[in-house]
Amino acid sequence: MEANPAGLHCAREGRYWATRYQVKDGRIFCNDLVCFFYLTDVNPGDAGLIVIPGSHKSQFKRPDELLTPDSDGIDPEPDPVFTNLTPQAGDFLFCSELLTHGVLRWKPKDYDRRFLIFRYRPQFEGKPSLPQKIIDRLVPETQELVASASYGHGKEIARRDVVTVAG
Repeated sequence: MEANPAGLHCAREGRYWATRYQVKDGRIFCNDLVCFFYLTDVNPGDAGLIVIPGSHKSQFKRPDELLTPDSDGIDPEPDPVFTNLTPQAGDFLFCSELLTHGVLRWKPKDYDRRFLIFRYRPQFEGKPSLPQKIIDRLVPETQELVASASYGHGKEIARRDVVTVAG
Protein backbone atom coordinates (compact mmCIF):
# COMPACT_ATOMS: atom_id res chain seq x y z
CA MET A 1 0.00 0.00 0.00
CA GLU A 2 1.32 3.42 -0.90
CA ALA A 3 1.73 6.07 1.79
CA ASN A 4 -0.61 8.58 0.20
CA PRO A 5 -1.00 8.02 -3.54
CA ALA A 6 -3.09 11.16 -4.06
CA GLY A 7 -1.25 13.47 -1.68
CA LEU A 8 -3.48 16.05 -0.06
CA HIS A 9 -6.45 16.93 -2.21
CA CYS A 10 -9.81 18.66 -2.24
CA ALA A 11 -12.61 19.55 -4.65
CA ARG A 12 -11.00 22.85 -5.70
CA GLU A 13 -8.38 20.96 -7.68
CA GLY A 14 -8.87 19.49 -11.13
CA ARG A 15 -12.60 20.16 -11.34
CA TYR A 16 -14.31 21.99 -14.14
CA TRP A 17 -17.38 22.88 -12.08
CA ALA A 18 -17.63 24.97 -8.93
CA THR A 19 -17.96 23.19 -5.62
CA ARG A 20 -19.97 25.34 -3.28
CA TYR A 21 -19.55 26.05 0.42
CA GLN A 22 -21.41 29.16 1.48
CA VAL A 23 -23.08 30.51 4.61
CA LYS A 24 -26.10 32.75 4.08
CA ASP A 25 -28.71 33.82 6.61
CA GLY A 26 -27.31 31.41 9.20
CA ARG A 27 -27.58 28.39 6.87
CA ILE A 28 -24.78 26.39 5.24
CA PHE A 29 -25.03 25.52 1.55
CA CYS A 30 -22.70 22.84 0.20
CA ASN A 31 -23.06 20.81 -2.99
CA ASP A 32 -20.30 18.20 -2.69
CA LEU A 33 -20.29 16.10 0.47
CA VAL A 34 -18.64 12.90 1.62
CA CYS A 35 -19.50 10.68 4.57
CA PHE A 36 -17.19 8.01 5.98
CA PHE A 37 -18.91 5.30 8.06
CA TYR A 38 -16.24 3.53 10.12
CA LEU A 39 -16.51 -0.23 10.62
CA THR A 40 -13.28 -0.56 12.63
CA ASP A 41 -11.57 1.58 15.26
CA VAL A 42 -8.87 4.06 14.36
CA ASN A 43 -6.69 4.71 17.39
CA PRO A 44 -4.19 7.54 17.95
CA GLY A 45 -0.97 6.60 16.19
CA ASP A 46 -2.66 4.29 13.65
CA ALA A 47 -2.48 6.99 10.91
CA GLY A 48 -5.30 6.98 8.33
CA LEU A 49 -7.32 10.07 7.42
CA ILE A 50 -5.76 13.50 7.93
CA VAL A 51 -7.39 16.87 7.31
CA ILE A 52 -6.54 20.54 7.44
CA PRO A 53 -9.29 21.92 9.71
CA GLY A 54 -11.17 24.89 8.27
CA SER A 55 -9.67 24.46 4.78
CA HIS A 56 -13.14 23.96 3.26
CA LYS A 57 -13.72 27.69 3.82
CA SER A 58 -10.44 28.75 2.23
CA GLN A 59 -10.02 30.61 -1.02
CA PHE A 60 -6.23 30.32 -0.80
CA LYS A 61 -4.25 27.87 -2.91
CA ARG A 62 -2.49 25.20 -0.83
CA PRO A 63 1.28 24.94 -1.39
CA ASP A 64 1.99 22.13 -3.88
CA GLU A 65 4.73 20.63 -1.72
CA LEU A 66 2.46 20.19 1.31
CA LEU A 67 2.21 16.42 1.94
CA THR A 68 3.35 15.25 -1.45
CA PRO A 69 4.56 11.65 -1.01
CA ASP A 70 8.28 10.99 -1.38
CA SER A 71 9.39 8.75 -4.23
CA ASP A 72 10.19 6.02 -1.67
CA GLY A 73 6.66 6.19 -0.22
CA ILE A 74 7.67 7.35 3.27
CA ASP A 75 5.06 9.30 5.21
CA PRO A 76 5.95 12.94 5.83
CA GLU A 77 6.95 14.19 9.24
CA PRO A 78 4.01 15.17 11.46
CA ASP A 79 2.99 18.77 10.96
CA PRO A 80 0.72 20.83 13.25
CA VAL A 81 -1.32 22.00 10.24
CA PHE A 82 -2.82 18.47 9.93
CA THR A 83 -5.28 16.72 12.21
CA ASN A 84 -5.24 12.93 12.17
CA LEU A 85 -8.84 11.83 12.80
CA THR A 86 -9.42 8.77 14.99
CA PRO A 87 -13.04 7.63 14.71
CA GLN A 88 -14.23 4.45 16.41
CA ALA A 89 -16.30 1.66 14.85
CA GLY A 90 -19.83 3.00 14.41
CA ASP A 91 -18.72 6.64 14.06
CA PHE A 92 -19.14 8.60 10.87
CA LEU A 93 -17.36 11.64 9.54
CA PHE A 94 -19.31 14.04 7.37
CA CYS A 95 -17.52 16.80 5.48
CA SER A 96 -17.39 18.95 2.39
CA GLU A 97 -15.14 17.71 -0.41
CA LEU A 98 -13.60 21.18 -0.16
CA LEU A 99 -11.94 20.09 3.10
CA THR A 100 -8.31 19.37 2.26
CA HIS A 101 -7.71 15.73 3.15
CA GLY A 102 -5.32 12.85 2.59
CA VAL A 103 -4.31 9.49 4.00
CA LEU A 104 -1.22 8.47 5.94
CA ARG A 105 0.14 4.95 5.76
CA TRP A 106 -1.85 2.56 7.97
CA LYS A 107 0.50 1.37 10.71
CA PRO A 108 -1.26 -1.52 12.51
CA LYS A 109 -0.34 -4.94 11.14
CA ASP A 110 -2.98 -6.89 13.08
CA TYR A 111 -6.13 -5.18 11.73
CA ASP A 112 -7.31 -3.13 8.75
CA ARG A 113 -8.98 0.25 8.54
CA ARG A 114 -12.45 -0.44 7.12
CA PHE A 115 -15.14 2.08 6.25
CA LEU A 116 -17.86 2.85 3.74
CA ILE A 117 -17.81 6.05 1.72
CA PHE A 118 -20.99 7.76 0.57
CA ARG A 119 -20.84 10.86 -1.60
CA TYR A 120 -23.45 13.44 -2.49
CA ARG A 121 -23.10 15.68 -5.50
CA PRO A 122 -25.96 17.23 -7.50
CA GLN A 123 -26.77 15.29 -10.65
CA PHE A 124 -25.74 18.22 -12.86
CA GLU A 125 -22.30 18.59 -11.27
CA GLY A 126 -20.17 16.45 -13.54
CA LYS A 127 -19.64 12.80 -14.28
CA PRO A 128 -20.18 9.90 -11.84
CA SER A 129 -17.09 9.05 -9.82
CA LEU A 130 -17.63 5.31 -10.27
CA PRO A 131 -15.80 3.40 -12.99
CA GLN A 132 -18.06 2.19 -15.81
CA LYS A 133 -17.15 -1.40 -14.94
CA ILE A 134 -18.88 -0.97 -11.55
CA ILE A 135 -21.82 1.02 -12.96
CA ASP A 136 -22.53 -1.84 -15.38
CA ARG A 137 -22.97 -4.21 -12.41
CA LEU A 138 -25.54 -2.02 -10.63
CA VAL A 139 -29.29 -2.58 -10.81
CA PRO A 140 -31.10 -0.06 -13.08
CA GLU A 141 -32.45 1.97 -10.12
CA THR A 142 -28.95 2.51 -8.75
CA GLN A 143 -27.59 3.28 -12.22
CA GLU A 144 -30.21 6.02 -12.49
CA LEU A 145 -29.22 7.45 -9.09
CA VAL A 146 -25.53 7.76 -10.00
CA ALA A 147 -26.13 9.06 -13.54
CA SER A 148 -25.49 12.69 -14.45
CA ALA A 149 -28.49 14.70 -15.62
CA SER A 150 -29.41 18.29 -16.41
CA TYR A 151 -30.40 20.74 -13.67
CA GLY A 152 -34.16 20.52 -14.21
CA HIS A 153 -34.34 16.78 -14.93
CA GLY A 154 -36.46 14.77 -12.50
CA LYS A 155 -35.33 11.18 -12.11
CA GLU A 156 -37.98 8.48 -12.30
CA ILE A 157 -36.85 6.88 -9.05
CA ALA A 158 -37.56 10.15 -7.17
CA ARG A 159 -41.22 10.00 -8.27
CA ARG A 160 -41.84 6.64 -6.59
CA ASP A 161 -43.44 6.31 -3.17
CA VAL A 162 -41.66 2.99 -2.55
CA VAL A 163 -38.40 1.85 -4.08
CA THR A 164 -37.46 -1.82 -4.05
CA VAL A 165 -34.03 -2.74 -5.31
CA ALA A 166 -33.42 -6.40 -6.05
CA GLY A 167 -30.14 -8.06 -6.74
